[in-house]
Amino acid sequence: MTICVRYVDTIHFIIREDFLGFIEMTSTTGMAIRDAIKYKLEGIGLSMDNLRGQGYDGGANMAGKNNGVQALISKEQPQAFYTHCFSHSLNLCISKACAIHSIKNMMGVCEWAAHETVFCSGLYEGR
Repeated sequence: MTICVRYVDTIHFIIREDFLGFIEMTSTTGMAIRDAIKYKLEGIGLSMDNLRGQGYDGGANMAGKNNGVQALISKEQPQAFYTHCFSHSLNLCISKACAIHSIKNMMGVCEWAAHETVFCSGLYEGR
């Protein structure tokens, strides 16, 4: 499982999103995942008390209203609102679309055109 955090950088006043790492899971129950998240965050000095949001895909073990990760964390941290990660759904749609033969061909043409544009601009600029 991957874990990322989004937070406000109070020095530069910008919103940042950082990858914290991978977590090896031996179980995929909501409770096991919740415990792994807590262990990882606390292990790098982040308090769950500061958690204000959580986002996962729509799987029952993640989004379930009783025993999903979001429900278990929300019971302990009521201010950590859950948001469905729709980018996961978008990724599934794009993956399926890219398997279509005509789309594969079109993507190949776009890749070739981008490569040629970069190559030709390098020649033009004397690189």
